[in-house]
Amino acid sequence: MPVIFWLELLAHCSLLSQKMRPPATNSRRDRRPAKLLPAGDTFVKIFGRDPGPYTIQWRDLHGRRRRTTRATWKAAHTLAQHHAARAANTHTAIRQLTPLDAAGYLRALENLHPTGQSIEHATAEHAHRQQRLQALGISFDALVDWYEQNRPRRFRPLHIPELVAAFTAQKAGTISPDYQTHLERQLQKFAAAFTVPLHTLTAADLRAWIARLTDRHGRPLGPRARHHYRAALAQLARFARAENHLPRTWDELEHVPTAKTKPAEIKILAPEQLLRLLTARQHAETHGHAHKTLIPFLALQSFAGLRHAETLKLDWRDIHLDERYLYVSKGIAKTGRDRIVPIAENLTAWLAPHLRRHGPVTPITASHALTHAKRAAGLPAARDETRNILRKSYISYRLALTKSIAQVAEEAGNSPAIIRQHYGRPIPEAEAQRWFSILPSAPEVLQLNFTRP
Repeated sequence: MPVIFWLELLAHCSLLSQKMRPPATNSRRDRRPAKLLPAGDTFVKIFGRDPGPYTIQWRDLHGRRRRTTRATWKAAHTLAQHHAARAANTHTAIRQLTPLDAAGYLRALENLHPTGQSIEHATAEHAHRQQRLQALGISFDALVDWYEQNRPRRFRPLHIPELVAAFTAQKAGTISPDYQTHLERQLQKFAAAFTVPLHTLTAADLRAWIARLTDRHGRPLGPRARHHYRAALAQLARFARAENHLPRTWDELEHVPTAKTKPAEIKILAPEQLLRLLTARQHAETHGHAHKTLIPFLALQSFAGLRHAETLKLDWRDIHLDERYLYVSKGIAKTGRDRIVPIAENLTAWLAPHLRRHGPVTPITASHALTHAKRAAGLPAARDETRNILRKSYISYRLALTKSIAQVAEEAGNSPAIIRQHYGRPIPEAEAQRWFSILPSAPEVLQLNFTRP
């Protein structure tokens, strides 16, 4: 075929292919040339295509490459300028660092390494928190100290029966056996009622339990007795917190009000009543109607202020008539603390005829003999009315002589507050002198002999 034919055929095919090709779209965008902004020893780079978005690329203070995007060229350029200026200022500041500053920087990096924080992040965080603390008017150290005292500690909860057993075991030997028994009896009732951990109880649970308590006759407890049970629970809670068996935030007992009680009348004996009591026993002993150790039993409570239970446990080895003092050991004291009690002159006269080398000053039977002695002297014999009445009398008369609550509290084994509330009754000094002038009537008793048989 002629060459012209082939040329025309090719031209025709080319035209046909152009007609069949889909119309061109304007999908291609003009690429902007990358723009470099000086940033110290490096550059901030902007690149992208119109109309956006645009990428900003720079290196941070640690040399890591960072990227971000902006929708418009103006926004990208503004951000790039910010990073460039910041980097330029930083590099300028770095060049001006002293060797001491550089060493501090390296130490800061070293200190922050275990935390995984950058210096930039750490300083920003520190500055932010310092501003908050300054606004509150407290220092960081004060905040840490407060947190150490109040932070919730990991505790090991014990069920109440186990907690009571641990608490009473710790108290053993630090308080008198009688008080130990009394405290255990109270808390055993609590353990019998609740077998769950203490922190699970609410104030409503505790109030309801205290309200249900009864005496041995099934009668509801009075305000004073309910107060004593609440005090026992307070001791248990303090122990549990100290031993991490109870969260420090648990304060349900604070919402259990203390029972309101009227101050009980402080009953004491007049000197004439005590004289009748002592002489009634003295006369009975002369005729062999009572145990002879009842006189020391009465005299120690009347002129040394010993508790009823302490007198029953006292040994003759603890009485020192020559030195005019007696020793109450922590083993027999209600408070679990040793104390020294001065021996008055008239007490010496009452004790001297009965002095022994050792052994109990009075047997347990003296309590029963005391009831008969009170009746013989025409005094109330009911236990509720006369429990420790001789001790209360002694404290009131002793206060009138010494004028010192602190001194009398130390001798009696009480706190000054307890003395004021339960023992101290205003007494004329002349009456106190009469109380401590009561002496045995038998002439042979006044011939004091300190030789122990």
